[in-house]
Amino acid sequence: KAPSIFTDEEKIAEWAEEYVKALRISGIVAGDDGVNYNPENGITRAETAKILCNLLSAEDKAWQGYVPSAEDDAIILGAKYLYEGGTVVAGSLDTNLREDEGFPYPALEAFYSDAAKDRTYLPAGTVGISFNVIGHDFDSYPVAKICYKYEKSSLDKPVTKLYNQGKPIGEATAIEGAEDEGWKTLILDLSGILADNPNIDDQTSFTQLLLEPFSANDGDDARFLIRYIGLFPGKDAAEKFSSASKDDYLKNYYVYSAMDFSEITTAQRKTYGDQLSTRIKEILNSESAITPEQFTAKGKKCWYVSSINGSSEGDGKSPETAWASPKDLVSYKANNTVITSKVRPGEAVFFERGSVFYPEFYNENSKTCASFYSGVTYGAYGKGDKPLFTGAIDFTKSGGVGNWLKTEWENIYVLDEIDPDPEFCGETADIGIIVFNEGEATGVRVIPKDEANPFGEGKLTYDRGYSSNGLEYYYSGEKPCENPGTALTNDLEFFHDFKNGKLYLYCEGGNPSDRFDDIKVGCKNYVISGGGGNITVDNLAAKYSTWGLIDINGDNCSVTNCEAGYSSGSLSSVDGSIGGFGTFDGYVISGCYSHDIGDGGVTHQNTSSTEGKSEVIRNVLYENNVIAACGASIETWNHMGPIDENGVAQNYLENVVARGNIFAFMGYGVTQKQSTEQYGHGGIASSSIYGQYYDCIIEDNLILGGYTYIFEAYASSDAQPNGWEMRNNTYVMNVDAAKHSYIYETGAFLLNHKMTKQLRISTPYNERYLKFYTSRGVDPSGKYYYYEGLTPEQEKKCFYTNGYYLERGIMPN
Repeated sequence: KAPSIFTDEEKIAEWAEEYVKALRISGIVAGDDGVNYNPENGITRAETAKILCNLLSAEDKAWQGYVPSAEDDAIILGAKYLYEGGTVVAGSLDTNLREDEGFPYPALEAFYSDAAKDRTYLPAGTVGISFNVIGHDFDSYPVAKICYKYEKSSLDKPVTKLYNQGKPIGEATAIEGAEDEGWKTLILDLSGILADNPNIDDQTSFTQLLLEPFSANDGDDARFLIRYIGLFPGKDAAEKFSSASKDDYLKNYYVYSAMDFSEITTAQRKTYGDQLSTRIKEILNSESAITPEQFTAKGKKCWYVSSINGSSEGDGKSPETAWASPKDLVSYKANNTVITSKVRPGEAVFFERGSVFYPEFYNENSKTCASFYSGVTYGAYGKGDKPLFTGAIDFTKSGGVGNWLKTEWENIYVLDEIDPDPEFCGETADIGIIVFNEGEATGVRVIPKDEANPFGEGKLTYDRGYSSNGLEYYYSGEKPCENPGTALTNDLEFFHDFKNGKLYLYCEGGNPSDRFDDIKVGCKNYVISGGGGNITVDNLAAKYSTWGLIDINGDNCSVTNCEAGYSSGSLSSVDGSIGGFGTFDGYVISGCYSHDIGDGGVTHQNTSSTEGKSEVIRNVLYENNVIAACGASIETWNHMGPIDENGVAQNYLENVVARGNIFAFMGYGVTQKQSTEQYGHGGIASSSIYGQYYDCIIEDNLILGGYTYIFEAYASSDAQPNGWEMRNNTYVMNVDAAKHSYIYETGAFLLNHKMTKQLRISTPYNERYLKFYTSRGVDPSGKYYYYEGLTPEQEKKCFYTNGYYLERGIMPN
C-alpha cells in the first residue's frame, strides 16, 4: 500500500504536489521502495513499465459501472457497483460478491438464507435492481440486458417483473440473448409495460425491476449470479454489448481521486472529542454579543424581564423595575390571545440570566413561552446561565421532580399534576419527552395505536424497535395495551394518556422523585416563536419541548450564542430546534449549541406554495455552531412550486452555506424516540427534492460520528449536479458499520436528468466509495478518517450518546 506521505515530500515542486498525491494514493506511483519519491531523479524504463502496469491494474479493478451522459447509448452497471452501491435489493435472499475465474470483475451472488426470510418488504425469492439509485430513464432506455448464471437451481431462466411501490405492474418481454464468455444473457423489453403505465416515468424513485431466480424446490445451495446489467435505448444496442465492450463505456469515468482515507489514532480521536466538548462549553458560557449600552448610546429604548427580580407592577425600563414575564411585553385579551407588542421596532428586550420562563401564551395548536416581534432585538443581561425558556411542566412547588404516585402496577408511577387544562388539553398537550438529571437519562415514549382511546382488550402499542434511555439498551416492541401495566415493561418507558391527563412512568428502584434530582417533562410547545423579519436573538436558551424551540420567521433574522435542546416525541413529527418556516432572504444562525432534537438541529422550510409564484430560500448562513445528537444537522426544504415548460420546479435554494460547524453523532440519543417508530436518520443536510440549488455550500465543518447516512441531499440539480457543494470538511467515522455510518445520500452522479428524476443513493463509509464520490466532485478536498467497526456492545453504547455526555467529553466507543 502506498505510504501516507513520501519522506522527501518537501522536495516536490509546489505545482506538482496535488498530482503526485493523486498518483500515490491511487497506487500508481509507489516511489523508491515505497519511501522516497526522488523528484530530482530520472525515470528508468523498468520504472515506467511498472507505472503503466499499475495504471492498467487500477483501471481494471475500478470498473464498477458507468455514469451516463446525454450522448451515451447505454448505462452499464457491473456487479460490484450493483451490490455495494446499494442498487441490489433482496427479498428472502442473501447476497454477496465472489470472484469469477477468468473475469477481472466479481459476480453478484444471490442465494437463499434462513436469516433473510423475515424480509417482507419485497416478495419472497426475489433479487433485483432498484431504479431509484441508478437514475434509469425509461423513455431513453426501455431495454435491459442481464448477464447471469445459475448454479444448482431448478429454473432455466429468471422470471422478470416490474414493480412499482412494491406492486407488480407487468412482466417484461424476455428475449434470450447470445452467451457472453460462457454466461447467459437475457434481454428485457420494458416498452410494453411503459405503454400500459404512462405515468411510471414520474415515479422512478419507487420503481424496481425484480428477478425471481428461484423456485420453491430449490435448496439453500442454489445460486444465482449476475455479472452485469445494461440499460439500452433498443434491442440492437443491447445485443451488441458484451463484457469485451467495457472500454467503450469508460469515457468520462474518473477512476482516480486524490482523497486520502486514513485510520485515526487514539490521540487524534481524543483531540476531536476534546474540541467538541470545549466548543460546547464555550457556547454555554458565551458572553452577550448584544448589550443594553449599544442601544442606549443611540437613544434606543431597552426593556428588562426577570423571573428572579421582576414584578408585574414594574415598568420594565430598568433591571431594578424589570417585568416578571414575557407576557408583560404585550397587550393581550382575557383568553391570552396576543393583541400587540408594547416593544417597538428598533428597541431591545433583555432577559436576566438565571431566569426561567414557562409557557403562558395560547396559540391554536400549542402554548408558547414568548412571542418575538419584527424589528426587535432580544438578548440577556446579568451574570450566570443563559435565560431559559422551557416547555417543561413547572415542578418548583414539589422540589423540582414532581409528585409521582405509586400505581397498582409494579414499578409504575403516575404524575398527578397534569390534569387537562380547560383551555389547553387533549392531543394538543402531547407530552413527548422526559429528561432526567438534565440529560443523564431520557424517557422512552410508548405510543398506543389508538391514541384517543388507548386502553382495552385487543389494544396494542407501536413497535418502537431498539431504544435507549441512556442507562441501558433494550427492545421496546409491540405490546398489549390493556392498561399501563401491560404497556410499560422497561425502565423509564412512559405513556401519556392525554385524554385523561395522566402520565405513567415505569421506574425501577423506587419513586422517580427519590431516584432523580431533576425531572423535566416536555409538552407540545413552540417555546420561542416570532415572525415578521428583522429579529435578532442572542444568548438565550430554549429547552424541553415536544415541538419547536426557537422558531423565528422572516427575512434578515439572526440567532447567535443560543442553546436549544431536548425536543422530541411529537406525534406530528414537528421536532425542530432553531430556524423557521416560510421563505427567507437573509438569516444567520451562528455560535449556537443545538442538541438532542428528534429532527433537524437547524432548519429553514417552506412547506407551502403560491400559485404561479417562485418562492425562494436564500442568503442563509449556519456558522460556528455545534449540532449534536440530532436527527439531522441541517434541514432545508422548499415546496415544489410552479413547474416550467421543461418540467423544472421553480422554487429553489440560493446561497445557503454551512461553515465551520461541528456536526456530532447525528441519529443518536432522543432521535430514536420520534413519532411512532424508531427513527434516527442522521444526515449532515437534508434538502428539498424539488427545484434548484444555487451556491449551496457545506465547507470547513467537522463531521464526528453518526448513525446511518451522514450526507443527505435528496436531490441534485442542473445548477449543482452533486447537490450541496462539499469542500474541506473533516470526517471522523466508523468504517463499514453495517447499517450505520453512511456518508452520502444524493444524486451525485446524475449529470443529466429531468427534475422528476432527481434521486438518491446511500453508500457505506469506506475508501472505495469515498474515492468514487470524490472523483465525481463530492468534497474532493475533504479529510477522511476512519476507526474500526464497532462490536455489538459498542454499538449499543452509541445509542446512549447525547449532549449531556458529549459536553463532558464522553464519546461512544
